[in-house]
Amino acid sequence: MTWFPTMALGSLKGLLLETDSLDEDVEKIREAGVVVSDVSEERLGVALTASGFTR
Repeated sequence: MTWFPTMALGSLKGLLLETDSLDEDVEKIREAGVVVSDVSEERLGVALTASGFTR
């Protein structure tokens, strides 16, 4: 991955996921207690932010 210069490999600044069903996966993440923002359209795809990880 090279298109996020502030997210060096191995960093804890972000996480990229690939999914076949974004809406379903976001709902599962929310059910696990993670606070997830609404999905936004970005130049290279879609993005969202999350917080409240307990593990």
